[in-house]
Amino acid sequence: MTHEPHRADRRIEWVILVLGLAGVVAIFVPFAYDTSPWGAVPWFVNPLVIRSEQYPADSIIASVATGALRLAGLLSFFLAPLVSLAQLSRCLARPCSIRARRVHTVAALIAVAGCLAILVVCVKEGVSQQGLRMGSEVAVFIASAIIVGVLVLWRRASKRHAENSAECLLMGAYIGGVATWAAAFAYYLEPTAVVAGFTCVVYAVSLWRRVRA
Repeated sequence: MTHEPHRADRRIEWVILVLGLAGVVAIFVPFAYDTSPWGAVPWFVNPLVIRSEQYPADSIIASVATGALRLAGLLSFFLAPLVSLAQLSRCLARPCSIRARRVHTVAALIAVAGCLAILVVCVKEGVSQQGLRMGSEVAVFIASAIIVGVLVLWRRASKRHAENSAECLLMGAYIGGVATWAAAFAYYLEPTAVVAGFTCVVYAVSLWRRVRA
């Protein structure tokens, strides 16, 4: 009987792991402008990429995709595989190594820094700038609040359970990153962006379980 709560908790962890794999899928499905995070990488790596009729909103994307910090913001979507690996280690009762946790922490902090840079630029350029629109300034502040909350939760997890802190930061950075890009492209989101939104919900549940443990 004493093992029943532990087994139930382990089952929940496996369910979270399976559902969280949607984040890996979200890397390759259209998020905005019929472009996936993976498909948007060239715009960030090479701002001088030749524009084509395939991307009617190329000037809008190019205006956002300038600078390494914005590329770092895009990294948020690519944190999903790292989260899944960390959760798999948890399910197999094999904690991530210290080196792996350091890599997770650095990757998440880079993504958070990129998202903050994007929000600063968006606020500076205004709610509407050459076709780039956000739902409202409230959306920007909400995204900012989420990112700040990520850092707060990370510190809390670090103090209570150091082994969970990197995983918490990864999940929080993903949620904050998706919120940032959703705010920046509020009017141009694709229906398939719901996959990333679903992942955010799964990660939020997992994050809550980590912090309260």
